[in-house]
Amino acid sequence: MPRTAHIRQINPRVDVKVKEIILSKDKEVIYDKKFIEGGLKELGLYVRYVREREDGVYACVALIDYIKEIPITVREKDKLKKKMLAYLTSTEIIYYVFPILRGSSQLNNIVAILSNEALASLLNNAISKIVGLQAFLRVKFNFSPSTESRIRQEFDDISVLKAEDIDDDRIYGIRIKGIRLYETGEYQKGFSGRVETLGISIGERWFLINAYGKITTYQSISDDMFIDYVKEILKRLLRARAVII
Repeated sequence: MPRTAHIRQINPRVDVKVKEIILSKDKEVIYDKKFIEGGLKELGLYVRYVREREDGVYACVALIDYIKEIPITVREKDKLKKKMLAYLTSTEIIYYVFPILRGSSQLNNIVAILSNEALASLLNNAISKIVGLQAFLRVKFNFSPSTESRIRQEFDDISVLKAEDIDDDRIYGIRIKGIRLYETGEYQKGFSGRVETLGISIGERWFLINAYGKITTYQSISDDMFIDYVKEILKRLLRARAVII
């Protein structure tokens, strides 16, 4: 199974309030109320686990309630009709908080959410409702001709490239896999367009980095080890001046 981290930065305008919520163990906050069949339901965010690692990174687990809808079929006299049934459910979200990251520049209050995009958005939306402003800002990566050589120098290899809007009337997009792709014409052609994903390696580990703030590995490693690599990747991208907030 792939392991993915969605990279966000805590909004500096509400960083104190947000950190008070996401780093407070055994604390529950109600972020919304919804009417569903059965009455009014409170939606809560409960931080179950917070651990500060030796490197100052916080490993956290939150439980969050949300409303989910499923299609059902009901009978109305002699007819069957489709309708949506809303019900209250809960899920677990694992996230890590990096108070400071340093490369050629510095990033403060970075959050790596280990989930899919929908749950990362759920966590952001819940906390945003509590603090009254957007809680997390999306971190993006600049994969362009101006940063390509610096990025290449930071990693052992670039093994995947996916790009769209190529500067070629016959090619709409390109996706290539291999070794030392930067030595190929296809790689250079990819950078004539909008590079969405790069596959990089650090030693024997390889990762897919999406320009919209997502880092994924398909190799089997623990959450803590994955975060060690995520931290290293972010530091290297900072040195390459390829991080955008």
